[in-house]
Amino acid sequence: MTPTPQPNRDMRIPRPLVYGLLLCGLFVIPSPVDAQVTVFVTPKSPVVRAGATQQFTPYVYLTPNKAVIWTVNGVPGGNATIGTIGADGLYSAPSMPAPVPIVVSAISLAAPAVGAYATVTLLNPQPTITSVAPPIVAPGPFSLIVDGAGFAPGAVVRFGSTTLSTARVSDTRLIASGTIAPVVGRLMAVSVSNPDPGASVSGLAAVAVGPTAPKVSALAAARFLEQVSWGADPASIARVQELGFSAYLDEQFAEAPSTYPEYPSTSTMLLPVQQRFVVNALTGPDQLRQRIAFALGQIFVVSGYKLFTPQMYVPWLRLLSDHAFGTYGDLLTEVTLSPSMGRFLDMVDNEKDNAFLKSAANENYAREILQLFTIGTERLNLDGTVQVGSDGQPLPTYDQAVVAALARAFTGWTFPTSPGATPSKHNPPYYAGRMEPRPVSHDTYEKVILDGDVLPAGQTPEQDLGDALGRIEQHPNVGPFFARRMIQHLVTSNPSPDYVARVAAVFNNNGAGVRGDLRAVIKAIVLDPEARLGDSGYVGPADGHLREPVLFTMALLRALRATSGPTSLLASIISPAGQSLFYPPSVFNYFSPENQLADYGLIAPEFQIFTPSTAVYRANIAFYATFAAQTAGLTMDLSTLDPLAADPPLLVEAVNQALLYGRMPPEMRRTIEAAVGAVTMLSLCTRV
Repeated sequence: MTPTPQPNRDMRIPRPLVYGLLLCGLFVIPSPVDAQVTVFVTPKSPVVRAGATQQFTPYVYLTPNKAVIWTVNGVPGGNATIGTIGADGLYSAPSMPAPVPIVVSAISLAAPAVGAYATVTLLNPQPTITSVAPPIVAPGPFSLIVDGAGFAPGAVVRFGSTTLSTARVSDTRLIASGTIAPVVGRLMAVSVSNPDPGASVSGLAAVAVGPTAPKVSALAAARFLEQVSWGADPASIARVQELGFSAYLDEQFAEAPSTYPEYPSTSTMLLPVQQRFVVNALTGPDQLRQRIAFALGQIFVVSGYKLFTPQMYVPWLRLLSDHAFGTYGDLLTEVTLSPSMGRFLDMVDNEKDNAFLKSAANENYAREILQLFTIGTERLNLDGTVQVGSDGQPLPTYDQAVVAALARAFTGWTFPTSPGATPSKHNPPYYAGRMEPRPVSHDTYEKVILDGDVLPAGQTPEQDLGDALGRIEQHPNVGPFFARRMIQHLVTSNPSPDYVARVAAVFNNNGAGVRGDLRAVIKAIVLDPEARLGDSGYVGPADGHLREPVLFTMALLRALRATSGPTSLLASIISPAGQSLFYPPSVFNYFSPENQLADYGLIAPEFQIFTPSTAVYRANIAFYATFAAQTAGLTMDLSTLDPLAADPPLLVEAVNQALLYGRMPPEMRRTIEAAVGAVTMLSLCTRV
């Protein structure tokens, strides 16, 4: 329905305008009849953005001549400063608001002294962005050139939720500067805000944050960090890109260990130790050391089921951390003399055979050091394949007689003497330091151990133990056995024989004649071509390994830059996923390194605890990590993602970069974008 215009009978054309129209032949002296003509204009008081248009409609009554002349501030047709108007009444606002009020007038040709006007309120234009340069900025100080249109005086560039220092070059260009740290998802939203009148914000553009001259791609850096840390976070990805793989490892080798406090003797459970572990894993700078110590702890296994207080368990964690980058021989000695291991596998207070009591030396540690910790039960080639005899059967590495002999060699050790106490044959439990020898409890008879080697009679506990460990450490199985286990924990469950052989060769000799140099072994594992196969994006069906629950959770949280408070319940939240931190069910760890997916012919250790129920529970972990972070004692800053919520494809790409390192399949992307886009603009925060 056409609105009924309100009359404007009192309008009279200004005299200068009349004179100008007379000169142009467009205006004549009105007659008494003309004075009855009435003109109306709608809309009467529109609000128009600079650069936009507004349609005006004239209504002319009491004359058959309906034609009008349009003016803007008295200028027929207007001009670029105040806006223009065509014969059809379509007003085009100037690119920027004029410094004077805007009056649009319609003047009757039939009665040139009669007309009507509308008052136009001009707002700043709606800014638009066409390009941002550079497309990637390095962490630290940066500058941006933003090109587009509608940049009003006082316009500012926003980088995420931060307003940058902005210089306006023109209506179409802004130069902005600021400082940025690595961000979740590597993408930052860029927008332009115009001030009042009519403050408005442009649509989003995006700029990547990362090194501008990287030595490796972000994907390659993230995959590398999956192997040498608790997970890739924005800062560590940027650091690996900046340094390259080998230099990053060298930097990590120099990092001091994360610490555990001295817990009071009243602490009777491992919860506070688990809480400190989570803090260290999420934010500790010594990521490589922590990851290697955790892997070593799954080869040399103890458990909180028997070491159930901080006093029992923390010295073990410190031992693994302190010796993660040393030599294998030193590590093996410290593990053997650890009171924590002594308690767990019964070497502490292990007495020599006693015919009167009909007792024999405890064989637990002797058996497990061979079977699980060092050489395994079958002789191996350098590449980890099993040696077979003429009958086609695997050749054993030892028999029960060797186990019994080693058990006797390991007799005569007790807990360290606690400060201020008097040494005794069987010291009371104390876990700081090495176990102490007690010759009175040691078997001094001759012992035949691996491959017929003899420990002569009459040796001290220290001599027998040192000789036995030296013989074990020199066994040819140790290199391939240890290499394969560490590769499985860090890189892939199914390393090729050639991969194992390359790492085992470095274990045997680091190039300088040193055996068991763990730094060299670590480098050999993670820098091997087979470890770096997926850096370009392709991953074969047998590559990689399933993340165990602790690693899965830490990697997810680090990707989202989460931090943990000192009373976090995260370890308890992880436990139903099949891995209770510090509580492997036995000396065989949480899962067997030989577990198989029989239908696929693949070794898959972590799949042993990946059941339908634990698989579903991983979704609960993700829920606690995001929607219920505070309940879990976590804090998470996703503020750099919030501005991307207005643009679902950009938000999904940021999540793709954060969690999948750019490898999201197209069908998954389409599905997620549709789901995110279905969240209304009224609740954009829930998109993130």
